[in-house]
Amino acid sequence: PSGTYAVFECLLSELGQTWGQIYSEWLPQAAYAEDESRPSIEYYPPNERMGPDWQVTISLPVKAK
Repeated sequence: PSGTYAVFECLLSELGQTWGQIYSEWLPQAAYAEDESRPSIEYYPPNERMGPDWQVTISLPVKAK
């Protein structure tokens, strides 16, 4: 859905840690709050071999606080 998203990139091996940092470090200090009316998106690029070094993009829907 359209709207504002905070975008984070990480390795597949760091996906859980990155989600933890988003909620424990980034969101509390950001000028945004999570927009729970829209889904978050994890993007896994096609045509790549899945492994711990696979680049993943997290898009978290946000709204102004």
